Amino acid sequence: MGKYASKVDWWLKLILMGGIGISFTSSVALIVSALLMSGFPNVWWAALISLPIGVVLPLWIWRGTHYAFAGSLLRIRSGPFRWNVPIANITTVSKTRNPLSSPALSLDRLRIEYGDKSVMISPHRTEEFLKELEERRQGAAAGR
Repeated sequence: MGKYASKVDWWLKLILMGGIGISFTSSVALIVSALLMSGFPNVWWAALISLPIGVVLPLWIWRGTHYAFAGSLLRIRSGPFRWNVPIANITTVSKTRNPLSSPALSLDRLRIEYGDKSVMISPHRTEEFLKELEERRQGAAAGR
């Protein structure tokens, strides 16, 4: 309990793996081109930019999207992106398949509304996550 990985839809995994493969291959081709052209500066810059953006960032998001309870907070992580949701401020949790951008790697999502904000997540063990969230919400309401 406490930490939940994001569910990952098969088609999104395929897109991520394909994009990472294409970006990695392109970056290697740029590096080889730069070496063959005696270090042509623009090619080096292109390689240095495409590798982290096209390979590292998608891998970080894919492997680093999870949700964890920490005291009175629900901490949401998706690669370099972070959200801290105060559990006491959560007003509504509902299931959705909304495809808008969010820290969720599946369309089987939960929309969490808190204050005047909302975020959509996709915990792999949804029912277990909802049970723990409700327990923590009750604890926050009781002042524990």
